[in-house]
Amino acid sequence: MTFGTTWVACGSVLSTMDVAREHFRRTGDFGTVVQAQTQTAGRGRQGKPWFTPPEGTQLSMTVVGYPVSLAEAWRLAPLAGLAVAEGIAACLPCEPRLRFPNDVLLGGKKLAGVLIETIARETGQCVPLLGIGVNVNVAEEAFPEDLLPQATSLRRELGREVVEPVALSVLEALGRLWDDAPESWLPRWHTRLAPEATRIFVLEGRAQPGRVVLLKEDGLLVIEGEEGRFHTLSASQVIFGEE
Repeated sequence: MTFGTTWVACGSVLSTMDVAREHFRRTGDFGTVVQAQTQTAGRGRQGKPWFTPPEGTQLSMTVVGYPVSLAEAWRLAPLAGLAVAEGIAACLPCEPRLRFPNDVLLGGKKLAGVLIETIARETGQCVPLLGIGVNVNVAEEAFPEDLLPQATSLRRELGREVVEPVALSVLEALGRLWDDAPESWLPRWHTRLAPEATRIFVLEGRAQPGRVVLLKEDGLLVIEGEEGRFHTLSASQVIFGEE
């Protein structure tokens, strides 16, 4: 698939996700990319606000995906995360890691995030909107003090300004992955999965830290919880606790 044939460039917007949704409502164009210099009300998983760095230092874009069935929607977050990691690795000397469902890590810190929203269709399919944020040239001093231990940027990790075409490289990786069956890309996803990365999952009715150890081709997720106990549940029905 091809992404970016239509490219909507913005200055400052509340959220590229909202701009992309409205653009699709008016045009019906799949594969559109909406990119902004800065987002003033970007959002992350569970509706949490997204860190807003100085203008032009973060890659902020939303991609209008091609329709997928509701049964396949579980694959969107891991697929998009892998595209971000592989796209970055293809143009820069680094190897990002993944944390289910939507984080891209570098040096053990969060480098990028993916947010998936969908537009329902009467056909039983949905049109995915893939929000992608990558801290590209965010200087260390630009991070809030409380984020310094857990967030990073390409500039911070590489020790230099990044001029490589990160957005284009990520979109090329996304296009290569889009139509592939999970069995063709899941092995690479598992290779990039950060073994030490944990999240708070609701398992057996209570919130507890867990580590994803396996994502199966049918969308079943295996999580190692407390006391080394393993839990299997659908990736589309995972419930997260507060972190």
